[in-house]
Amino acid sequence: MRKNDATYSCVDACPYLYDPTTNKCVDICPTQSTVGPLFANLANNNNTCIIATSCPNNTYADSDSRTCTTTCPSGTYKNGKYCVYICPNGFYMDNSTQSCVMPVNCTAPTIADNQTRSCVSQCIGTFY
Repeated sequence: MRKNDATYSCVDACPYLYDPTTNKCVDICPTQSTVGPLFANLANNNNTCIIATSCPNNTYADSDSRTCTTTCPSGTYKNGKYCVYICPNGFYMDNSTQSCVMPVNCTAPTIADNQTRSCVSQCIGTFY
């Protein structure tokens, strides 16, 4: 049985999402839990809050929607199991794959631009 605070009752199934860390029904997965930020796994009507590394194959944890999503939102990039706005140090934003990549892995014919930390079609700027 799960606790539904909205109806002050115990239920077999939550109306929207289930947070297993608290055994409660929730409207949105919490950003803080005993195991870290949680994301809604909506695949196969699972509707359970899980950690990012547990998002199903080919899905990514989106911090804005708090869900595991198959496509990262516009302006974000796939980095491991997360959708991120800025790629970590050493990685570059590849718009063609919407992923964070090592400079040598920029999708051809693009090249790594150290100023913008993104894959670009041509180098721009002043050279000395």
